[in-house]
Amino acid sequence: MLPRIQRSGTPPRPPETCLFFLLLSTTLSFAQTILPLPSLSTFNLSLTASAPLVLSLNSSSSPSTVYLSVSLCTESNLLPTILVTNATSIKIPSSSDLLKKGTASNPKLGVWILDFDAGFASWNGTVGEGGLRVASYSSQDRLEGEIEVGLSTTAPLQTISPTLPVLADTSSTHLLLFTPVFSPPPASAVPQTYPNYVLPPPPPLSSSNPVNASLPTLPPNHSFYIFPSSPTLLNSSVSLGKSSCFVRKQTGRLKNVTVVEKQTRLLAGKGWREMVVLEGQELVPEEEYIVWVEKRVVGGSGVELSGPIAFRMKEADFPCPLLYTSPTSICPSLTYAAALPESETSAGLLTSLPSNLTSIIETYLASFATTLSTYACGRDNYSPVSSCEMCYEVYREWLCRSLVPRSCILFSCCRCSSLD
Repeated sequence: MLPRIQRSGTPPRPPETCLFFLLLSTTLSFAQTILPLPSLSTFNLSLTASAPLVLSLNSSSSPSTVYLSVSLCTESNLLPTILVTNATSIKIPSSSDLLKKGTASNPKLGVWILDFDAGFASWNGTVGEGGLRVASYSSQDRLEGEIEVGLSTTAPLQTISPTLPVLADTSSTHLLLFTPVFSPPPASAVPQTYPNYVLPPPPPLSSSNPVNASLPTLPPNHSFYIFPSSPTLLNSSVSLGKSSCFVRKQTGRLKNVTVVEKQTRLLAGKGWREMVVLEGQELVPEEEYIVWVEKRVVGGSGVELSGPIAFRMKEADFPCPLLYTSPTSICPSLTYAAALPESETSAGLLTSLPSNLTSIIETYLASFATTLSTYACGRDNYSPVSSCEMCYEVYREWLCRSLVPRSCILFSCCRCSSLD
């Protein structure tokens, strides 16, 4: 909930040109559109003081929490000033009402001002018989454009993800991306004990690993919005980058992409993400792009936006394949353009390591596991800060990335196997 704003003295009164009202009561005489719950609706604005947009929600006898969100869909030099009240005595809030507070018997009543952050503003609070009224003011006579209004009593229908997408790598034709975290990391597994200490430990997605129980059975539906980078769009991403409505409205700039592969991954132990491989004929080698990721929430009724992040496609003659190994493979975290020969059927993608390279990695790991097993793992402290299992995992990560390096700048090193 946004805090009440308290100001000393008499605040300046905004111009009386009221551009639109979102009214959750039936006390005013304006023609009103009743919104269902939940609702995520887009409205065209061409408003004056004599022709406001009025929306309403039938009041309820029992107090409930209402989640309100507003996204700007179009660019404008004019931002509305939005005031919200749930006080019964205030019919239409204005700046003079900002000094009013709740009563001793009901301190949750008051007046709030919404601040737009990159095209997005939200509010939540308790609404009872008095309803909720929201007024938007402007210093101009007319405001034109589009807004998207979300209204719900269960959860916000428009939110901003606390985490960003993660770029793994690109090739000249594909993009490998991790979505924002959609589920928290699993609880720590019960530590192994001596003498029943097994190396290697089961991978996170193995059926024998207890943390697999925390894997969401159905990952959320993600949409990917990719646009060519430009000074205009970069400026817009600063002013409207948190508005999912603005992002979805950029259809003229949008690049069509196809999801080639999706896998659920536990990335760096910080939460479950979805790894996606995207391909698009409209993605041009050596060009720079910006991507947003949108996730459906609240049973598909709402959206959560993340981004933007920038990426650059590789050169047209870039010869290295984009590698993404299985989460249960011997090297589960390799997700980048690798210095490996491209097979005739891979189409620029590799999903497994060459058999001769896998054999070498298995030999090294078996030797290292034998060395670690000379300690009483699970009984004696191998290290003040690390267990035998943690040491094995770090060694495996180092070994895999050493024998399968990322593609280097010089193409010649990518045209041969890393073992040559």
